[in-house]
Amino acid sequence: MERVQIRCGITIPSYVNLKLYDYGFYTTITFHICESMIKFLTEDSARRKISNGEVFVFHKRNSKGQILHYYCVRRHYTNLNLIHDACYRVANYDKLRMMQIMRLAKIDVIYTQIDNIEQVSQLKLPF
Repeated sequence: MERVQIRCGITIPSYVNLKLYDYGFYTTITFHICESMIKFLTEDSARRKISNGEVFVFHKRNSKGQILHYYCVRRHYTNLNLIHDACYRVANYDKLRMMQIMRLAKIDVIYTQIDNIEQVSQLKLPF
């Protein structure tokens, strides 16, 4: 009896993670974020509804024990013929959209810092 082995070479962009399973696949795009952006991105991802997927913020510890925060979009597919489209066209759109939302989060952090500075400057200090 001869064993038949099939090797499949799938090339995808470096920013996409592809996981294959029995009845389909899913793609994830994940960005490392700083702690100050968590509130804005969590609220935004709770409001955001995307087709066949989800947007979320999560954290995990690295090997040194530091907590790292991430912003992620995950899309599920059941048609294996869509791998190329999902990994190149849809994932590229998701990446660009996530980068825009992270820029908005950074702007929100800066405005919050400005408001904090204004509140402190309005306090009457005894010096």
